[in-house]
Amino acid sequence: MSIDSTSLSTTQALLPPTTEPKRALRAAAAVLALLVACLLGFAGAAPAQAHDQLIESAPAPGAALDAAPADVTLRYSADIMDIGPMIVLEDADGTAWATGEPVIDGSAVTSTIDDALPDGSYTINWRVVSSDGHPITGTIPFTVGDASAADALAAEAATPVPSEAAVPDADSAPASESDSGATTGPTAEVTSRSAFDVPRLLLIGGLGAVVALGVAWVIVRSRKGAQQDGDADAR
Repeated sequence: MSIDSTSLSTTQALLPPTTEPKRALRAAAAVLALLVACLLGFAGAAPAQAHDQLIESAPAPGAALDAAPADVTLRYSADIMDIGPMIVLEDADGTAWATGEPVIDGSAVTSTIDDALPDGSYTINWRVVSSDGHPITGTIPFTVGDASAADALAAEAATPVPSEAAVPDADSAPASESDSGATTGPTAEVTSRSAFDVPRLLLIGGLGAVVALGVAWVIVRSRKGAQQDGDADAR
């Protein structure tokens, strides 16, 4: 008894397709879902990680010193990365006082003060890169000696006093008004910019590449499974 090709094709079409491609697709989908979950979880948790913190300083915040300090020492909760540490010392007028190059020793950063500070109020502006690659900044105010009297004298000295030559007489034309004032030394602006966390970005990029490869693998595997089913039906 012979079986025509039409009956054979109809019978094969009614048979359930092989389960091997479906199992592969399910496994690939599970792996892909796991990778996506890891990527999203890491990307969401990384910003919440705490950066290093300043735990001790000399001078201490708000310290009232009888004599001028010879240096500035900052100590953090973890070792600091040796990437552009900055310590700027300013007085109440915003004048920057010379300090030495910051020296990093593990979790401590030290900078010498070149000149003896007169009585007055001062602020230490610092910036370092914490162990996780993020820049962190802060300010430390302190005073030396009789700060109130010294600040008052400094403010009075900085007040501009018009000279007699600048006062027009009745016969001269009115002079144009101009703002004048004492100038201060150069100041340094301490900023806290959001730097790129290179290790975290590399890891996120790597996970993204793995996810993309997983998607491509699922697509190729599904196409091969469909082609195999078609070849089986044709036979």
